[in-house]
Amino acid sequence: MTFEEEINNSIKESIRLGYNPIGFKGMITQHGVVEASKRLINNPKITDGTIRLWELKRLDLTVETICQKYPHLFTKDEILRAKSTLSKLNSK
Repeated sequence: MTFEEEINNSIKESIRLGYNPIGFKGMITQHGVVEASKRLINNPKITDGTIRLWELKRLDLTVETICQKYPHLFTKDEILRAKSTLSKLNSK
């Protein structure tokens, strides 16, 4: 499975759960899936979508989780930021 396929599956499952990531889908259309994901990961604030998926107990659907399976697409710093975000949410 490719990164794009995993992200698309994540979006479909999020919608099924009642969360429609409209902003992220728009970013994907505008910038492509990898660049949109990088923008979310590099955001200094935890995004509303990531928080919503945390509330739904589905951090497995977040960009932060999925990107770790594709380290060739992201910098080491981006992977560390993704892990840090997940760690902050898991400690709540």
